[in-house]
Amino acid sequence: MYFSFTPSEAQEFNRQLKLPKGGAVISVVALDRFQGLGFRTLDEWAVADAKGVSAGPPFTHSFDVPADSRVTAAIISVYDSATFGPDDQSEHRVNVFLEFRQKFFAAHLMYQTHDAKGSAFEKVFLDTIRSIRPIEGAKNK
Repeated sequence: MYFSFTPSEAQEFNRQLKLPKGGAVISVVALDRFQGLGFRTLDEWAVADAKGVSAGPPFTHSFDVPADSRVTAAIISVYDSATFGPDDQSEHRVNVFLEFRQKFFAAHLMYQTHDAKGSAFEKVFLDTIRSIRPIEGAKNK
């Protein structure tokens, strides 16, 4: 997990999970981490991930990654989170769901909707995902 803000800027985030303006969070998780969730496709996981959080249906499409990443399938999902009260902030979420060595992984980027740094956050996030490569000599586990 990566936070683009300092601990002093994170007081509100730590108490109420509100992102500071100009801040973003990147996380990567494996589907194996979620007991009982056995999605057969990346699309199923993307739809389930957005359910109850998204203000509307997520926009999903295929995501190109370099062949040397050894990722066999990838999709991207983009949506804004729903807000439930006047003080709630809406978050923009960009998610990449990947299949690597027959296992599913998801990388998430979250930042405040309409943040001026949004396009910069997305460029760093997507460039980082595209740059991931397997460690040479690592066993296929």
